Amino acid sequence: MTDAEARVLINELKELVTKRFEIPQIGLSKEYEIKGINNPKFKFIFVMQRKGTVNPNKCTYIVRDKNTGINLLRLDIGSRPHRNPNGTVLNGPHLHIYKEEYYYTNTNLPYAIEFDINDPSLMENCIAFLKEFNVIEYPVLIEQPALLLN
Repeated sequence: MTDAEARVLINELKELVTKRFEIPQIGLSKEYEIKGINNPKFKFIFVMQRKGTVNPNKCTYIVRDKNTGINLLRLDIGSRPHRNPNGTVLNGPHLHIYKEEYYYTNTNLPYAIEFDINDPSLMENCIAFLKEFNVIEYPVLIEQPALLLN
C-alpha cells in the first residue's frame, strides 16, 4: 500500500457498525468494525488491546484495513518510550502512522508522532483516537468490572 492510498483510507469519513463498545479488562482485547460512509467498500477493524499489563491506564488502539489486513494507525498509551527509525525518542502517548517506507510487516508500524492526551481515561482516549481516524459518531463505551479471582 502506498502512503497516498493509506491517506485516502485514513481521511475517509467513517461510521461505526457497532454502536456500543466494551472496554476490555486488563489482559484482553476487543475488536469492532468501522465502515466508510462515502465508500462502503472501505471496511476497518478497530482493536482495543490491554494485553500483558497490570497498568490500568495502558492501552493500545489500532485500526486495520479489513481488506488488506494492514494497520493504518496505532495509539500507544502507558507504554515504554518509542524510538523512531531516525533515532528520535518519544516519551508518553504516541500515534503510529502507516508509512510505506517503514512498513515491514502487517503489524509493525515503526514511525510515530507525539499524541497529546491529558486525560488518563480509557474512554476519552478511545474517542480521541476515533476522531483522529475520522469517525463521525462515537460509541457508548462500557467499562467492564474487573473479574474477581479466588
